[in-house]
Amino acid sequence: MSIYFFGFVGEFTTSVYEIRSFVEYVLPPNKATSILPKITVMRYWIFLLTITLLLGIHPEVSGQKQTYICSWQKPPLTIGSFERCWQSALLMDLNTGLYYGVTNDGEFLYVALKTDNEPTIQQILANGLTFTIEAKGKSGNKWTLGFPLPRQEMFSGHYNRHFPKILVSTNSRKRNVEEIGHFNNTYLLGLEMVEITDKKKQKEPVIGYNLQSDGFGVILKIDTTGNLCYEVKIPLIRVFADPKRYLVGAGQFFSFEFLVAAVTGPGQEANRPGRQMMPPGEQPMNQMDRQHKRPTGNNQELPEVSTRKELKIKAKKAMLSPETPINE
Repeated sequence: MSIYFFGFVGEFTTSVYEIRSFVEYVLPPNKATSILPKITVMRYWIFLLTITLLLGIHPEVSGQKQTYICSWQKPPLTIGSFERCWQSALLMDLNTGLYYGVTNDGEFLYVALKTDNEPTIQQILANGLTFTIEAKGKSGNKWTLGFPLPRQEMFSGHYNRHFPKILVSTNSRKRNVEEIGHFNNTYLLGLEMVEITDKKKQKEPVIGYNLQSDGFGVILKIDTTGNLCYEVKIPLIRVFADPKRYLVGAGQFFSFEFLVAAVTGPGQEANRPGRQMMPPGEQPMNQMDRQHKRPTGNNQELPEVSTRKELKIKAKKAMLSPETPINE
């Protein structure tokens, strides 16, 4: 399309110059001199109008997002190993700076998100991350995963959990191997809280563990280059009543969205005057913690986080990939 577009612009400009030459040839010099500036102005206005229309109409020129096609994931992924065998390159969202990707095989949907931006990492850890899939059509569904949960909820006693230590990396202090190992291992234990909403099955969110028996799993980890990585594995049947309807060429679409809430001020709710914040290591253990003997966190205050807007990535139209690629 680009070749035809620039060809059109060239032909349009040439035509205007031909009109100028004709006017100069036919009219007396004094009349031609008064008319030519008007033709020049007209040329630019028509040119700008044409460009505007083309930008609005054709998605290739305007940058309008195309349908997101999930790559076929081979081999199947084990939670925690995405960086070693992720099937396709992650895309960078220009508005947020986050890298993301979604793939699938015959049983699961795999989701990845990562960032090495420290303020963004702290925003995710403090405010939580919500991932939503909405399947369109008659057999549609809206499925939402909240993980990690906002720290103010974790500390409020509503879930009564030992939230993993918040790791703060600055120019003068980097995370060490021990800190990273502790952070990563905490999630691999499979005892962190997630909040799942499935519109087809229940009206209220359900609280559960981050690793579950049907293959569902979601973790956070710090990789070897300092990225915070978010990795999800979702059984297709949890989201889609009939996954085949959402394959490329089948006609049905789904949308997906990542959302990190805005930061309203330093320390968020926890550091407001008059509110006492208990460090993770001092939170009382509930029955679930005693049963599994999960490790306590470290006594560490919330970092000061400046005000930041919400982070959102949304693909309005997406389709699953079949095992046999479709030649386009």
